Amino acid sequence: MNVFGSSQFGETNKFISNLEQSIKSFSSKLDTIDHLLEKNHKSVLIQEEETETIQLTCTHIVDRLKKIEISLESKTNVEMSGRPASAPLEYMTVEKSVESDVQMLSDPAIKPKRVKKSREL
Repeated sequence: MNVFGSSQFGETNKFISNLEQSIKSFSSKLDTIDHLLEKNHKSVLIQEEETETIQLTCTHIVDRLKKIEISLESKTNVEMSGRPASAPLEYMTVEKSVESDVQMLSDPAIKPKRVKKSREL
């Protein structure tokens, strides 16, 4: 009976040891998955911020183009009527402003202002 009890005790210890190794392995894999999820979440936040910056930049460009269009229409109307007006001055002001915007967009050190949004996860 002593031999049978020793054999069963040995098998139980082996089973427990294998179970502990499996638990450590699964724990390590869960830690890796957790780390990857956190890294992915940070990447998504960065992409959302970049997308928001691009959207704001596009909105700014569209606004500037609308002003240019209005200025050009005003200049065209003045030229067609034959009377002097301040349209050329307005056009030059808008044109310089657009050049400034283009320069700002091409300078990586300067970023448009961002609107902070609350993000719920």
